Amino acid sequence: MATAYAALLSLMHNLHLIQNHPRHTFSFENEQLSNLVKCALYLISFMERYDNCHCCREEAAEALERRIARAAHAAEDVIESHVVDQILAGKGKAATPRFLLDLQKVIKDMDFVCRKATQVHEEALRRFKVEQPTHSAATAAAATPPISQKNNRSSLVGFDGVLFRLMDRLTGGSSSRRVIPIAGMAGIGKTTLATNAFQHSYVVHYFDVCLWATISQQYSVHRILSELVSCLKKSTRITTVDELGEELYKSLYGKRYLIVLDDMWSVQAWDEVKFFFPDIGNGSRVVVTTRHSHLEEVGKKIVAKCKGLPLAIVVVGGHLRKSSMALEYWESVANHMSHSILNSVENEQCLNILSLSYSYLPVHLKPCFLYMGVFPEDHRILVSEILQLWIAEGFIKPCNCHSLEYRAGRYLENLIERNLILIYKCRFDGKILLCKIHDLVREMCIKIAKEEELFYVLDTPRANRECRVVINEPKIIDTPRLGPLVRSLMCEGGRLPLELKLLRVVKKVDRALANEVNFQQVNLRYLNIALDYKSYRTLYLPSSISLLWNLQTLKIAGAYVSIIAPYEIWEMLQLRHIEVDPICLLDPLPADNQANNVLVLEELQTLLNVENFRLSEEACRRIPNIYELQVSYRDLGRDCDEARSYYCPHNLGCFHNLDSLVCQFDRGLEWCGFASSLTFPSSLRSLSLSGSRLDWETLTTMVGSLPHLEHLVLKSSSVIGSVWNPVEGGFPRLKSIDIHDCGDLVYWNADKSHFPVLKYIHLSHLSKLDEFPSGIGEIPTLRGIGLELCSMSSTISAMRAVAEQEEQGNEGIVLHVCVQGDEETLESFKEMVEEEGLGSKNLHVDRTSKM
Repeated sequence: MATAYAALLSLMHNLHLIQNHPRHTFSFENEQLSNLVKCALYLISFMERYDNCHCCREEAAEALERRIARAAHAAEDVIESHVVDQILAGKGKAATPRFLLDLQKVIKDMDFVCRKATQVHEEALRRFKVEQPTHSAATAAAATPPISQKNNRSSLVGFDGVLFRLMDRLTGGSSSRRVIPIAGMAGIGKTTLATNAFQHSYVVHYFDVCLWATISQQYSVHRILSELVSCLKKSTRITTVDELGEELYKSLYGKRYLIVLDDMWSVQAWDEVKFFFPDIGNGSRVVVTTRHSHLEEVGKKIVAKCKGLPLAIVVVGGHLRKSSMALEYWESVANHMSHSILNSVENEQCLNILSLSYSYLPVHLKPCFLYMGVFPEDHRILVSEILQLWIAEGFIKPCNCHSLEYRAGRYLENLIERNLILIYKCRFDGKILLCKIHDLVREMCIKIAKEEELFYVLDTPRANRECRVVINEPKIIDTPRLGPLVRSLMCEGGRLPLELKLLRVVKKVDRALANEVNFQQVNLRYLNIALDYKSYRTLYLPSSISLLWNLQTLKIAGAYVSIIAPYEIWEMLQLRHIEVDPICLLDPLPADNQANNVLVLEELQTLLNVENFRLSEEACRRIPNIYELQVSYRDLGRDCDEARSYYCPHNLGCFHNLDSLVCQFDRGLEWCGFASSLTFPSSLRSLSLSGSRLDWETLTTMVGSLPHLEHLVLKSSSVIGSVWNPVEGGFPRLKSIDIHDCGDLVYWNADKSHFPVLKYIHLSHLSKLDEFPSGIGEIPTLRGIGLELCSMSSTISAMRAVAEQEEQGNEGIVLHVCVQGDEETLESFKEMVEEEGLGSKNLHVDRTSKM
């Protein structure tokens, strides 16, 4: 049961923090807290060990899980209420008799459910005669063979019978050379089936020679023969098709061979190579994987309508499997899918089957998965946001060797691998930025969460007053009346209810603020609010914000408001993410080093939209583990030397864990002297500069030597000058570069030695660029080029560079061009491309009317 496990983890988090909080001391007896810790640890271990066992699906176990959830919730209610009262009343408040009685009661209840858990466990051992597992990780690991011992063939699920029939045709029947086709739509498993047969030990020993070549739609006979000859592991300088064919024929003659021609689109390709495969009646075989090309497009349409849901694909695929392969019938299925498959009475059956996949999830993934239902239908979910919410809700079990964010990320990957969460958008390096869930999966999450009392979806102002997580849907103006025990409020509007003292998570509420703000919800872990504050240009956050003893994530969006944080924000040691747009941080007050009381925000990883950030030594040592930083500098009111001395840009290099940095400077001011004083840490993987007005040589010196830099963005006059001469050996790991509105650039003299592993390049608003560097096209890792509103000469030269690569057999570079103008302009450009012979299947041309 997700709710029980989540409640226990959250309780453990609170107990640990109460016992070890660096700033607050609470009036609890250590023995009482220790008893609760022991009970919680025992119950967490119980649920982890016996999750998905028969015993956990028995009625008695389900009743026990409900009892565990109620006991853990009750313990949290008592403890957090006392913490809130103590913080709001000040350190001097002693524990009341009522609190002591309530605490004793919840300890007694927790002890009772521990005994019940032991009874359920012992009963299960008697009934099912299962051996009691130990808590050793090695025991569990022993059941799974190590990766090095696994078969390295591709996974083939549900095709064992097909594989055996294929192997029978390969090794039996006529002795003459036979061609065996494997046909089907894309993605059905043709290549996987051929691979498993090709690598099977019996097949390898049966044939004297096994060769493989991939054909593809735009095939080349020379490339096909080269691949086959290379499989023979012969060193040759043969260059012509006839010589390659002769070499292949001689090598195969007299031997029983198996050749796989993968992804063959046309009979013509076979006709051009079949003469080089000798037929001497010795049982040689040729396997050809191909597809029903007339069903390709409609098949993609059907798959897209399944929205990535494996169950929907299985249902539709099972239906089509028994149908004819007529195009008209498949189109009819595609046109009626939304009504006949996903929105019919079969939905209930789909939900029931989906619930089985939930039942067999590991217990630590269950609350995280159900929580996906709190987002609106078809919502694109920020991965960073869902991870922060999981952590704030207490769903992630701590581990000494990894951060909570790392573990939460692994949970997400696990759910994606199970096809329960869909990837929507990835970053340049493959990191997932956005995800989503299927509508049916969301419906199931909401249904199960309601049954397990994890959260409720409120669509009326009246609802269960004891719910833990509340979602207001659709957007509302007034917050409904809620009970005092509500922990999380997820809204698309409404006012922040000040009377809810135990709130942990507040997301997307509006708040009308006076000049002084009181933070009364001191229990908050996650705060995301939008300000309605138009009367003033500046808002001073009050010192009372430091009362939020467990705040992890602070997000404030304020229209046209500069938000100034108090000195006390440097004392909020649980902070992990600050995203305030924009925020001004006062320099921390000097610490008394002799008293050994320096407060360090060791958990802080994200600090975004900081305005005129003074990188003093004191500030830098207070936030040593910053991972993502965004800073902007406006008119500093000082000359360059004074600004460098005061704001200390050279101290940026002190952030040894910094992975992503965005530096923005106001346009129209001369920032070169200040920006050139920046010292970038060697840990940087992503860097974005805007308005810095560095020259190209300085940029190359400052940035080109960064050993881990993979992504570089140069925007809005970040670099000035007409010539860029990169140096060999620079940018050793750069995979992506984006140059936007650096309009002075005319000559870019670059080749493959300057960006050895570059994958993607995007240029925009470079109206003076004379030519796209042809040498960049020779970079073996290059996969994509984009040009938007660049000079015509640079656009044409980029197309020529790609065309040259295609002539040499490199067809893996996609070129996207965006020109300015109307439809007539676009058509004229396309005609010019065709006339110049620069057309390509990898060329995509769009237009825009914007400058």
